[in-house]
Amino acid sequence: LFGAGPDARPLASFAAAAGFTVTVADWRAALCDRSFFPDAHKLLDGFPEETAGRIRWTPNDYVVIMTHHFRRDRELIRIL
Repeated sequence: LFGAGPDARPLASFAAAAGFTVTVADWRAALCDRSFFPDAHKLLDGFPEETAGRIRWTPNDYVVIMTHHFRRDRELIRIL
């Protein structure tokens, strides 16, 4: 899950409850915080080019991009 805004919190919780191993990544450290994402397996603080490379991708992975920052979203799509 790329984006740690308030709307990402229930999605991360729902995904974890559904059995997904959830990773949340965001460059805004104040938002990418364990207190907001207690069910996340991993939190990655950093810009897209930093965090995408720190994830071990498999063919069974899903990505949700919800940074609400068009330039970052476009960058993530290019990287991914």
